[in-house]
Amino acid sequence: MKILALNNGYLQDVPSGGDKHLLDVVAAWSTVHEVTLVLPDFARPLVRGTPTVRTIPSRIPRGLADLLWVYACRFFAALRRVREIPADVVVCSPGLFDLLPARVHAARYGSVTGCYFFHLTPRRKTASRVKRIQYAIARAGQSLSVRLCRGVDCVFTDNPHAREELAALGISRDRICLQTPVVNVGSVRRAAPLPAPDILLVGRMVQSKGIFDLVEALEPLPYSAGLIGDGEDRARLQETIRARGLSERVTVYGPLPEDRLYGLMKGCRLFVLPSYEEGYGIAIAEALTAGKPVLAYELPHYAEAFNGAVLTVPPGDVGALGRAIHGILSGETDLRPYTDRYPGIVLKDAAEAARDEWDHLSARLPGSKR
Repeated sequence: MKILALNNGYLQDVPSGGDKHLLDVVAAWSTVHEVTLVLPDFARPLVRGTPTVRTIPSRIPRGLADLLWVYACRFFAALRRVREIPADVVVCSPGLFDLLPARVHAARYGSVTGCYFFHLTPRRKTASRVKRIQYAIARAGQSLSVRLCRGVDCVFTDNPHAREELAALGISRDRICLQTPVVNVGSVRRAAPLPAPDILLVGRMVQSKGIFDLVEALEPLPYSAGLIGDGEDRARLQETIRARGLSERVTVYGPLPEDRLYGLMKGCRLFVLPSYEEGYGIAIAEALTAGKPVLAYELPHYAEAFNGAVLTVPPGDVGALGRAIHGILSGETDLRPYTDRYPGIVLKDAAEAARDEWDHLSARLPGSKR
C-alpha cells in the first residue's frame, strides 16, 4: 500500500507530542508499506525508519505575522506536493496547512484519509493583545479544521474527553477512533539513571504548560528542578528564574536527546507537569514508565488515561502545587495508593499503535470487509 503523511506544523525543531506520534507511526509503517512523508526541511533530522521524505522549504516562525506567513507558504507548498504523489491512504495533522491538502489529495486520488486531532484549543484568558489575536486565529483555524474533519474517514484522538468534544462539534462518532499515543517504553526502561535535580518537567516552554507556576511554587521550597524543552517563553522563563533568585536551584536545559532526557527522568525524585491543557500527556506516561511519582494539574482525562496513578491539584492553585511537592519529596505523602496503580496503565509502543491505526484505515479501503 502507498501512504502519504503530511506533517507541516512544526514551530520549532523539537516535535510536539502529536508530531512525535505521527513520526513514530510513519517509521513503523515504512517497514511494511511504501510511505512518503512531507514536512519542513529543518525537521528532516527527526525522521526515523525508511519513508521517502519530501521536504518543503520553511523556517521556524518568529512572531505572529511571521507565523501566518510561514503557515501560508507551507500550505501552498504542501498543495503542490500532494498533486504529485498518488497514494491509497493519506494521514495528516489537523492544521489547515495539512488537512486541506489531504482533502484535495483524497478528491484527486480517492485515497482514504486519517487526521490526528489530539488536541482542541480551549478558550484562554491573557493580558497580552498579541496572544489574544493568536488564540483567536488558532480557534478560527480549528473551527475550519473540524468542519473539514467531518468528511475524513478516520479522526484519531487520544482521550475520551476529546472524543466527546469532537462528536459534539459534529464529527460522526463512527469516524472518531480512540488511540493511545506512542510511548517509547523500551527506551525509557533501558535508560541508565543520571544525576538529576529533585524535580523534572518536560514540555514546550510556553505559559500554558504551567512552567511559571512551577517556578513560583518552588520559591519558598528547598528543592531543585530541571525544565527540559524549548518554546516561545523560554527566555522569559529564564529571566523569571533569575529575578526570583532561583538560578542555582532551577535549570532550563533546553531540548535534549532521548537518552539523556530519559536518564534524567530516571534520576529525578518527582516529575511535575502543571499544564493547563494536554491532549494526552506523553511526558507523564514516560515518567510513570520510569517509575517516578507524577504531580500535575487535574485535567478531565488523566484519571482514565493513567489509571488514577497521577497525583493532582486544581489548575492554577500554585499554593496547593507547592504543598503537594513538599509532601511528596519530604515523605509526608503516602505514594502507595498511586504506585500500586502503575501496572494497570495502558501504554503502546510505535509498532502497536501503527497496527491499530492501520486496522482502522485499511477497513475503509475499497473492497475491505469492515
